[in-house]
Amino acid sequence: MREPPARDDRAVGLGLAAASSVILAYEVTQLRIFAYAMSPVLVYSAIGITMLGFGVGATAVALSAGLRRLPLRPALAAACLVLSLTGLVAMFAFARFSPQIGLGPSRGWPFAAAALAVVLACTLPYACGGLVVALVLAHRAAAAGRFYFLNLLGSGLGCFAVSFLLRPLGAERMVFALMALAALAAALLAGRAAPRLRAAALGFALVLGAGTSRADRMLRFSPDPTDQLALMAAAYRRAGAGEPVREHAAWDPVARIEVHSWPGQVARVPAPVRFKILTQDGGAASLLLAVGDDAERGARVFGSTAYGVAFGLRPRGDVLVIGTGGAPDVQAALYHGARHVTAVEINESTVKAATERFADFLGRPLERPEVEVVLADGRSLVSRPSRRYDVIQISGADTLTPPSSGSFVLAEEYLYTEEAFADYLRALRPDGIVSLLRFAHEPYRLAALAASALRRLGILQPERHVVVLSQALLRVTLVKRSPWTAAELGALDRTVAASAAANRGMTLLATDVFDVRLGAPLGYLYAPHRPGADPGYAALRHALGARRGPERVLPTDDRPYYFAAEWVSYFRGRARPGAVATQLDRYVAFMAVVVAVALGAIVLPAALRRRSGPARRRFAAAVYFSALGLCYALIEIALMQKATIAVEHPANSVAVVLAALLLSSSVGSLATDRWRLAGRATVLWAAVAIAVLGGAYALGLDALLRALMPVPFGLRLLAVAALVAALGAPMGVLLPTGLRALGQDDDGGAAAGLVPWAIAANGFASVVGSALALPVAVLFGFAALLATAAGLYVVGCLTFLWLAPARPR
Repeated sequence: MREPPARDDRAVGLGLAAASSVILAYEVTQLRIFAYAMSPVLVYSAIGITMLGFGVGATAVALSAGLRRLPLRPALAAACLVLSLTGLVAMFAFARFSPQIGLGPSRGWPFAAAALAVVLACTLPYACGGLVVALVLAHRAAAAGRFYFLNLLGSGLGCFAVSFLLRPLGAERMVFALMALAALAAALLAGRAAPRLRAAALGFALVLGAGTSRADRMLRFSPDPTDQLALMAAAYRRAGAGEPVREHAAWDPVARIEVHSWPGQVARVPAPVRFKILTQDGGAASLLLAVGDDAERGARVFGSTAYGVAFGLRPRGDVLVIGTGGAPDVQAALYHGARHVTAVEINESTVKAATERFADFLGRPLERPEVEVVLADGRSLVSRPSRRYDVIQISGADTLTPPSSGSFVLAEEYLYTEEAFADYLRALRPDGIVSLLRFAHEPYRLAALAASALRRLGILQPERHVVVLSQALLRVTLVKRSPWTAAELGALDRTVAASAAANRGMTLLATDVFDVRLGAPLGYLYAPHRPGADPGYAALRHALGARRGPERVLPTDDRPYYFAAEWVSYFRGRARPGAVATQLDRYVAFMAVVVAVALGAIVLPAALRRRSGPARRRFAAAVYFSALGLCYALIEIALMQKATIAVEHPANSVAVVLAALLLSSSVGSLATDRWRLAGRATVLWAAVAIAVLGGAYALGLDALLRALMPVPFGLRLLAVAALVAALGAPMGVLLPTGLRALGQDDDGGAAAGLVPWAIAANGFASVVGSALALPVAVLFGFAALLATAAGLYVVGCLTFLWLAPARPR
């Protein structure tokens, strides 16, 4: 029995919103899994896979007149049921093949085969999502605004929900729960018209719901096999120490944390001390040392190693530690009698591990009365300091971790930019010290950043304000607002001279394997009184005196690629062989697979299929909807990156920006249906609004976001959401207006075929946009990316003149 049209449309709308919510939540969860299991470079490709799937689903609708003639609700129900099945299969396939992608060469058949398997498997659930959207809009083109509103509303809610559900559920249970919701959406859509399909959907939902409690046993994701945890495990294996024991694990929107130990293994400092290793997404390792209140054990670790140099120069000072990790910097500061320690950590699961699960093991340093733990982004905190510090220490904080949905741009945080260094120096007391523990050749870049920041503060001789020490591969860059005094340099001389004897005998294989050896002596690489201490680092003096760094490109808040500085050379065709070139080769190869599948599944069928209708109109539709897909993806990426500095982390930025963009776009879409907005005037005004706001944001958004920093966090979130919504609303007008114009075709059959083709073109262009965003942002910055996308919106909208009649019908 067929339901009344109004009730039928209500069920279709609810089913569309539910399916869209599931798809976006699934995408965000999948990206968090990608960040844990693959190289960060490959994580970036996931948005391309998403849009590829949507394009494939829309192409299937466009190719098959029979598919379009199916009863709408049973067809949608079947698509949602297949979505729930393929979403689960995709995650099983990813768990199986992701290690081959991580270990495979940058080119070659093993890598290509594994990449193709992952791309095809992960494309299937999104193809089902694209099928749902394309079927609804093809059948309801006249009400495209209302249904596109529900599509975007569900997508925004799904994206936002992951921020709250990932930590308590975990990624594995999240996948099962989402696929169960997809099956329930299938049952809702099937209704009384397809009782067998409804029964099958309800049965599968029950099976998935029952399996959720065992999901972590069935979906076994492995960390990136090229990351630090894998390398440490290999070193202990070679030493005959056995396999690591995972004592704790937790999924977090920022990064999955794990704590491992090796049976019978201890750190020798030189007395034996129990230790554990905390990793985030398989890397960014941090030590948990069971030194407790034992001053004798702590004296060796924190007295004359890289961890304690700055604290030794400013005993009993006010300290800011950015990136608490397993708390070794806090322990070092307490050993030197710090008066107050502000310990800042962005990952809530890391804080809970150190203050709950392993608090007794550490000796509860974070519960001392002089220690204040702040769950926040360190850069955000120093931009609005509530106190001045004697020491700001950042020990190996790794900002190249794609959190949540990775913001799709390998979004680095803003700890290592020219503006960040200026903020650190402003947050110091007049004789305070910024201490940065990094590795290998990084002092070149750090020194150049320090020099630039010092010049911003009016200091003309930055080379008198910097000292760089080494301890094996570890480098300590010490920066002051005031010049180093003879007394301070003398104290450093004594620490360096004593370190050879004091550090002798300290060993820890977990860090020694990376040549980060606590037992190595300290040495000078550069100091004002020892400019040529290490001939290999003579260029440091030049870097301090030069106006730009050795690469002539320094990371800024507009282009925050500290770890990816070598990417500029790569995309300019001047890459040197090495790890960076290999990673980017792998990224290019993986994206080539994605684009090749998109060409074969979307573009090729469109080129081979003959359709009736004016060629000019078909061309206009292709250009118009491709421009919308390309530019929406680019603006989405640019806004996510830009907003990070105000909302403190890419995980927050993704949730706020994507939700605000989708919800505001849905409002714009609903307006076109509610007030019957259509035609050239609507598109013209929307394009002008996007161009004006996009240009204004490209020029002044950074300054506006920085001005928001003193505002309470909740109000900052609302302000960012409002700024995004102002741009998202006119962006949401354009796609339903174009779909309605196609629906006004005199040939209803041609129009029915053009609507899904338009959605397919939109999806393919989004794939291309996701691939282009990285090189454009690296070479020119996110302001240029935003301005380019806003300009291309206008160019694309000009083709609407050939797409729509002069007056809407």
